[in-house]
Amino acid sequence: CDTATHSITLTNINGPVPASCTPQTNSPYTYIGIFNVIFNTINNSTGSGDDYQDYSCTDWTTVTVGNTYTLSVQTGYSYNENVRAWIDYNNNGSFQTSEMILDSYNNVYHSANVTISGTAVVNTPLRMRIGSDYYSMPSPETCTNVEYGQFEDYTVILQPNTLPPIALFTNNILDVCQGVVQFIDQTNNTPTSWLWDFGDGTTSSYQNPYHQYLSAGVYIVTLSVTNQYGSDSYATTLLINSLNPQIIINGNAYVDSTLYFTALNTTGVISWHWDFGDGYTANLQSPYHIYTAMGGYTVSLTVTNDAGCTAQTLLYIYIDEQVDINKYTTFNSIRIYPNPSRDNIFIDFPTNFKLSYITTLTISDINGRQLLKQNIKQSNLTIYIGNLSSGIYIVKVCNEKEVFVSRLIKQ
Repeated sequence: CDTATHSITLTNINGPVPASCTPQTNSPYTYIGIFNVIFNTINNSTGSGDDYQDYSCTDWTTVTVGNTYTLSVQTGYSYNENVRAWIDYNNNGSFQTSEMILDSYNNVYHSANVTISGTAVVNTPLRMRIGSDYYSMPSPETCTNVEYGQFEDYTVILQPNTLPPIALFTNNILDVCQGVVQFIDQTNNTPTSWLWDFGDGTTSSYQNPYHQYLSAGVYIVTLSVTNQYGSDSYATTLLINSLNPQIIINGNAYVDSTLYFTALNTTGVISWHWDFGDGYTANLQSPYHIYTAMGGYTVSLTVTNDAGCTAQTLLYIYIDEQVDINKYTTFNSIRIYPNPSRDNIFIDFPTNFKLSYITTLTISDINGRQLLKQNIKQSNLTIYIGNLSSGIYIVKVCNEKEVFVSRLIKQ
């Protein structure tokens, strides 16, 4: 006789701890139930009407903490079903709501991306339970019998993750016109810290932050992640169509003077509509306007961009009586220098300046808002204007006898 010798390899794993319950099917039905389960290396096809099945000793897989895997469940072709799945992460034989990894309604194909918990029991067989039932019935609960569907149990072993993170994220634009974005971390290998650079000068250390972009444009968003084994970063570009227009005015806010209006933060804008508050309008990006009566006016700017977003901004201005700039009475030798200036300006008064009169100096913007006021008690002044925005301002010096008005340019 002949003798043959074959080598075989047996893989022995102990099954998970016994389940606290084994839910059954009240009315098994041929075309309702779980027909196929795929999770990492598990790929198990079964028949219908099987009632509860425990595959935890025959169908198992090993996954890595912090990594993401796709769980796919196919139910019967004839009827839609509700499907839920859980992993007993704490290995206590029961399933908590926080351990649910799939919750799918009214479908034939059910799937979810499962990120393996970083707080779970590792190097130990854990029970994974999948339940299904007809779509009009309540979704399966881990220890409640189902009417027509079924439950199946499998084994998952979690191995610790000792790899550096691999950075990855996606985003969800929640409000196109306001530039509100949610960023979703999808980094593998369990990062412990996150640093987001949104490309507009702002950052965040949250794992899944929200951010609002105030201006339209293309931004480079970068996520940097770390854990005890290393670090990684990932960057991508993001197109933002937000609309947050601003109004800038140049000129003198006086009756019969020309004011020049400019719309800012209007990347992608295709139409502008100005209402100057006195019955006149314009449809240019940068129109000019002349007010013929003294008083307060609300200027309205409405813009629309190529993404279909519309936004409006308002600005109140006050139009004062006409004043002849750089014309004054006997203050005929007041000097303001340097002009233009970035920080300090110097004001020299004439030799005939009389301290006996109460003399006041004011600086106002072109909208008539008074920004500085002080009494003059000496013939030479130094005034700091570094805190003012760049633009045109009006300097006014007056007492009971004389008036001086001059234009000041802040760089």
